[in-house]
Amino acid sequence: MKVILCDESHYEIFLNSFFSFSIDNKEKLEQELKQIFLKLESYYHINVNGFYHVTLYHDSNTGVVLEVEKEDMDYYPFSTHEIELRIQIEREHPFLYKLEDYYLLTPSLLKKGEVYYYQNAFYYFIKKPLKELEKIYLFEYSIIDYKDWKDILKAQNKIKKGN
Repeated sequence: MKVILCDESHYEIFLNSFFSFSIDNKEKLEQELKQIFLKLESYYHINVNGFYHVTLYHDSNTGVVLEVEKEDMDYYPFSTHEIELRIQIEREHPFLYKLEDYYLLTPSLLKKGEVYYYQNAFYYFIKKPLKELEKIYLFEYSIIDYKDWKDILKAQNKIKKGN
């Protein structure tokens, strides 16, 4: 789990494929997300109570990104650990991996994906399933881009096509 705090009320949580979610069962999904929130409090000391908008981006090759926004509701006093969620699910949302240097991609990664060049950066797009060590390597040396994928792929600046 990787957490990026954008500000006090907005953060992004990156969860690899070790975490599984019940995307088709809203009640179970809500309970699973609440457990993630409690882990945030214990590991990252983030106060987790209140009303949250959660957008879940799912990529079957990689895992899940949770975009979390806490709504300021001063008029309703939430007790400790009381969490209310509004969940939006983006199914099969492809992730791209932004790299500053093309040569960080190993030969095995190049065989399993495509590389695009867009706005002075390289983006790796997974086409074939990766081994766990390849995923870990990719997470270590890249930044997941889950928002601009349409623009990057539409630009058609492919420089390496996988086998």
